[in-house]
Amino acid sequence: MARRSTEPGSLQFELTESALMENPEAVIATLVQLRDLGIDLAVDDYGTGYSSLRYLQQMPVSSIKIDQSFVRRLLSDADSAAIVRSTIELCHTLKLRAIAEGVEEEAVWRALAVLGCDAVQGYYVGKPLPVSEFKAWAGASRWAAH
Repeated sequence: MARRSTEPGSLQFELTESALMENPEAVIATLVQLRDLGIDLAVDDYGTGYSSLRYLQQMPVSSIKIDQSFVRRLLSDADSAAIVRSTIELCHTLKLRAIAEGVEEEAVWRALAVLGCDAVQGYYVGKPLPVSEFKAWAGASRWAAH
């Protein structure tokens, strides 16, 4: 078996909110072990499951990814905007990073920046691509630090 060395924090696991709630006590114990190995943990699809704020507070995660179903309607639906805004505020209060999924338009990206969202993912930033194409994309991307 080949072994590779990675820097702590360079590997991130994303766990869906619903998977985290299947057996919260066991999941938290496993997440603590992963965190102690230096693995960064994120709650994916936040807002679509049944998570308890009590369990969220106990989970050793560093990020919450706000589900795209809310992010995409940020500018057109007041309720979605309230959910996105309050989730970003909740993240920052708990010292977590807020990541918005499904960002496909510059206007949504700008609105998220105003709300203090820490990071985004979606087609506005870049479409999924094979690993073999990543280096070329990163070199030409407007997002890369040149």
